[in-house]
Amino acid sequence: MEGVLEPIIVRQTNSGHEIVTGSRRFVTAKKAGFKTIPVVVEPLKDDEALMASMRYYLLISIVPLCIEAEPETVTL
Repeated sequence: MEGVLEPIIVRQTNSGHEIVTGSRRFVTAKKAGFKTIPVVVEPLKDDEALMASMRYYLLISIVPLCIEAEPETVTL
């Protein structure tokens, strides 16, 4: 399978659209020469967009830590 698998999240602004989550996917897809990528347009206010962005970037910063964590050995 090729392409961007997870859509980016954008919101409508007075000047067009603003990326809420997925800016790295957008830049990477653009560098790879993609003409289109999956997008979800959400009707978010400023504070809602900020919270959505913070939740997403917190999640992607925690996942690698969980993957790298060593499982604990429990002796019974």
